[in-house]
Amino acid sequence: MPRALSAFLVLAFLASGCKLTPNVYSFAPDGRLAVCLGPEGRFEFLTDATSTEVYVADPELETLRRLTTRESFKSWVSFSPDGGRLLYVEDLSTLREIGADGSDDRVLCSLAMEEEVWFPRHAPRAAGAASDSGWVAYHRTADLTTPGAVEVLDTADPEAGPRRLVASALPRYAWSPDGTAVAAVVADREAQESLYEGRLVVARVETREQETILQGHFGVLTWVDWSPDGASLLLTRADPEGLSLHLVRVRLADGEVTELPRAEAATDFYPSFSPDGERVFWTRSTEEDSSLAGRPFLMDLEGGEPQLLAFSRAPATAYPVWVGPRRLAFVAGETGMEGLWSYDLEKREATDVGARLQRAFAKLEGR
Repeated sequence: MPRALSAFLVLAFLASGCKLTPNVYSFAPDGRLAVCLGPEGRFEFLTDATSTEVYVADPELETLRRLTTRESFKSWVSFSPDGGRLLYVEDLSTLREIGADGSDDRVLCSLAMEEEVWFPRHAPRAAGAASDSGWVAYHRTADLTTPGAVEVLDTADPEAGPRRLVASALPRYAWSPDGTAVAAVVADREAQESLYEGRLVVARVETREQETILQGHFGVLTWVDWSPDGASLLLTRADPEGLSLHLVRVRLADGEVTELPRAEAATDFYPSFSPDGERVFWTRSTEEDSSLAGRPFLMDLEGGEPQLLAFSRAPATAYPVWVGPRRLAFVAGETGMEGLWSYDLEKREATDVGARLQRAFAKLEGR
């Protein structure tokens, strides 16, 4: 198996065969943090917990509010664009929505027991719109080592059920900034283990029309991000031989592909645009790295060079989330899976978010 793809396969294996499930966090526009925690208040990115609850922390991470009280496993929490509501997945296959104050906890859809909901996200609010559109997207899968489907549903009419938008899709899709379309990679044919010949497509929510943007080879956990100005997409593309995965930027107006600086025999993944669209963050794993994640890199899009972040608390990072244009949050640890941190890019200071959550949890529990 090519070394560059092994991290993707191991993560998929851990997430499915070993019943360890990603426990994803989310930040609201005002800095509040939504997260699912177990009985001891500890954050674990990959967890085998059987029961977790949804909590919201204030921007200073000093207080926690518990939103749910049912004995079940909750994960994949995500704020709506206005910060007023949250999506989360219960027991892997039920998608729910709840108010950020804990009110109106309701089921949006339930899949068959052998299927799972991954990456649920509200559609972004279009510029100038008075309210959120109400559309929600998610990835429907039975096994992350094989393609699934991107589906959407209208939270104003959940009884209408999900609408399949992209079939045979690799997991990580991206919403357009105006919330009218989804970008995803369609897997047409398995070229070798964990490597697919496929197409990057843009699918319109209202019409379900698809436009092919790019053809090529893609890894099983390809990650796609859409630029804030709506002009380009960022994703990981594989060499036909599967020896490396590297980042490319695709301009939607004419399909021009720009390859970002790459390293040989390396896995580049988790690419994401900064909120102002001026910089890109990603992680890179090479032959020297034994972790499942990678080392954090940042680059200015206009004439910049990749810069390794001066983050010395842990060697590996995964699942980055921008918290404004100057701060990042990511999972970090010896394997990139143990703790949750934030990093101030201007001050070059790291904050142990996981430790602060545990202190806030102890205060909430009266310990």
